[in-house]
Amino acid sequence: MPPMMRRRSVLLGIAASPAIPYPSLAQTSAPPSTLFTVALAELTKGREMKSGRIRLETSPLAESGSSVECKITVENALATPDQVQTIHLLSEQNPIPTIARFHIAPDTGDVVIETSIRLRTTQRVHAIAQMADGALYADKSESVVLLAACLDAG
Repeated sequence: MPPMMRRRSVLLGIAASPAIPYPSLAQTSAPPSTLFTVALAELTKGREMKSGRIRLETSPLAESGSSVECKITVENALATPDQVQTIHLLSEQNPIPTIARFHIAPDTGDVVIETSIRLRTTQRVHAIAQMADGALYADKSESVVLLAACLDAG
């Protein structure tokens, strides 16, 4: 009878194990770097960033940080004073926070940009649309990077 009791104890232990809290195995992004904070402050110059009008999508899970899919979409009304002029793409953890800057021609209409970017590690990426009237619209997206890239500062 003791061997059966041990087997039941093991089976009950296995059945109960999902109820035991385990620390998450998923990587989470670190707090924004000082370089990112400075770059964002220089870009915004104290202006408020609003949500809406811009949407940023990145791969939620990237096998390699050398090539992470990225899509930026901006609603851009034609012939209005609040047309998008520039789209800034910033990284919280790369050695150089500015990933890209896109200058948009007047009267372009809705903007869709699809590209691949390099990410140093798991982090959030920010897209900021600067309008002709000075307004800023922002969105962010997080990507979990399994194999790091951008290890140098150049």
